[in-house]
Amino acid sequence: MTNTPTISRTLPVPVFAATKAACSRWVVRGLASLATAVLCLPTVCLLTVCPPAAAAGPREMPPKPLVLVETVVPPNRSAGQSRFGLTIDDYHALVQTLPTLVRAVPTRTLQQDLRVGERLQTGQLIGTTPEYADLHRCTVETGRFLTQTDLDRLRNVAVLGSGVTQRLFPSGDAVGQCVRIGRHYVVVIGTLTADDPTSRLNVYLPLSTMRSRLGDRVVTRTAGAFELQEFELSGIELELAAWTEVSPAAVIVRKLLEARHQDQSYRVIDTLKTLRALEAERPRTGSTP
Repeated sequence: MTNTPTISRTLPVPVFAATKAACSRWVVRGLASLATAVLCLPTVCLLTVCPPAAAAGPREMPPKPLVLVETVVPPNRSAGQSRFGLTIDDYHALVQTLPTLVRAVPTRTLQQDLRVGERLQTGQLIGTTPEYADLHRCTVETGRFLTQTDLDRLRNVAVLGSGVTQRLFPSGDAVGQCVRIGRHYVVVIGTLTADDPTSRLNVYLPLSTMRSRLGDRVVTRTAGAFELQEFELSGIELELAAWTEVSPAAVIVRKLLEARHQDQSYRVIDTLKTLRALEAERPRTGSTP
């Protein structure tokens, strides 16, 4: 029987984090180390998905050419329509369709309370695949990241962001310990460094495990009323071989999803267009009068 996580606070639908605002933050960090003229060379200028923190002497990582797809609430959603959004079948169809795809990373996100004894931390669960770490350049501090075997065997394992580790395991000895998520327990197999502040409160689970244990249904409470939302994936990140492939791939993705979804419960983000739009909005620096 499918479990239905209940969120007691008002939350938006837990869609993929690559909204335009989030995309803007990535781009600003990436562009900080790039000359303005680089945008004229789309095969060179790339989008930073998981940039390093601004620590002493950080090395800016080269960004990646991406098409981002996220689940959104359909604009004309009927009162009885609880199921919408991206599916695992969409993910497989995109993988089979895009000829210059380097990797595709599906995600399922959910905000949940995490407990170890009396210690409590609200974190962002991210059900995903091993490719997530490469795409986002996540650095493991202790233990390891997820593997395909973890997904295949639906293992109850998790990788913790640095903030979750510090809160739940102040001694730092997290690997091999258990964390309670709702009625379920997972074993910590790895922790990440604090290089990327955006991942501090993330907890990474095998996508198959997350869907099996927590299900696709989420109940949110808004203004005293409960709302049921059901979807398989929060988002899909598509890395292409070169920047010249991003816009053509975005067109293919839109056409494919239009044929598969009639409710417009998805959003496709062409990151090359987003980069150029953000660059155009940046104030031009001139000589000091």
